[in-house]
Amino acid sequence: MLYELLDVKKAYDGRVVLDVPRLAIEENKIYAIVGPNGSGKTTLLRLLALIEPLTGGDILFRGRSIGGSAKELHELRKGVTFVMENPYLFHMSVRNNVLYPLKMRSIAYRSLNPVVERALSRLGISDIAGSGGQSLSAGQKQRVALARAFVSGAGTILLDEPTANIDRENVGRVEESLILLNRERGTSLIFSTHDLAQAYRLADDVVMLIDGRLSGTRPENVFSGIITDRNGTKGMEVAQSVTFELISDKTGPAYISIDPESIIISLGEIASSARNTFSGRIVRVEEEGGRVRVAVNIGVILVVLLTKKSFFSMGMNVGREVWLTFKALSIKVH
Repeated sequence: MLYELLDVKKAYDGRVVLDVPRLAIEENKIYAIVGPNGSGKTTLLRLLALIEPLTGGDILFRGRSIGGSAKELHELRKGVTFVMENPYLFHMSVRNNVLYPLKMRSIAYRSLNPVVERALSRLGISDIAGSGGQSLSAGQKQRVALARAFVSGAGTILLDEPTANIDRENVGRVEESLILLNRERGTSLIFSTHDLAQAYRLADDVVMLIDGRLSGTRPENVFSGIITDRNGTKGMEVAQSVTFELISDKTGPAYISIDPESIIISLGEIASSARNTFSGRIVRVEEEGGRVRVAVNIGVILVVLLTKKSFFSMGMNVGREVWLTFKALSIKVH
C-alpha cells in the first residue's frame, strides 16, 4: 500500500478543514482528487507530500508512519515530488530547471541528458529549453515543473491542478505524458482537478471531497459547472444542449450530484411537474444485488437505479431509447 490515512485531521486556527477517517491509496496507480473550491484538495495533497503537519491521526507511507523522527521523515520525503498549481522556477534556463533535481540528488545528470530531452519533448517545451524560467507564461512554467518532476526519479508524484494554466492544445499532451509515466515507469500519480471528465478519463480511482470529508457519492451523476440565474430560474449547463434546472441559493462555480434512485426512467415521455426531462439511449446495464444500474446517454451519462422487476417488466436493454425525469429538488448542490 502506498498511503494509508487513519483518522486524519487537519485544522487551521482551530477550524477543521480536512477530516478523513480512513483512506487507502495503492501503489503504481493514478488517483484523481475532485471537489469544489475549499473542499480540501490541496490540503490533502500537501499532507500526502509530507510537507504539512497533521493536526490528528496518522499517515502511513509505504507502511511507515510519518510521525517518526525528523530524519525518518526526511528520508520518506525523498520518494515524493509535489508539483504546485503555480510552481516556482529558478532564475536559470528551462533545461537547467529540469536538471535541477538530478543535481540535488547527486546524480550524474550529464549522462541522463536523454531522459531530460525526452521529458522536454513529451511536454512540448524543447523549443524553449534555452529560455529563462522567469520569462515564461503560466502554462509554460507548469509544463517545465512537470518535466522537472518526471526526471526526478521519485516513485510518487503529486500534482495540484496539473493542467489549470495550460492551453487546450497542450492539455492532451500533458495527459498523455502522465499516462505514459505511470505505464512505463510504474510511477504513482495523485492529482487534483476541477475537470471531472479529466479525472475519470485518466484515473484508476477518483476520490471526491466535500467540505473536507470523503463523499460516498459514486462518480456517476456528479457534474461541475456554473450555476446561472435566468429570470429567477437556476440552472447548470453540463454539456452542449444539456442544462439541469435546480433549486439553490448559490450561483457561480459548483458541483452537483443526483441520486440515481431519484431519477424516473420510462419508455416514453411522462406527464410530470418535474422540471428535468430528457430522452436518451441506454449504453450500459449492470446488476447490483436485487437492483439494476442503468446508464443512459442524454448528452452526458446519467445513471438510474431501479429494481430488477421494473427493469425487466419494461423490456429494457442496451440501445433502447428511454426518457429520464427528475425534480429540481433531486439535485444536490455542493
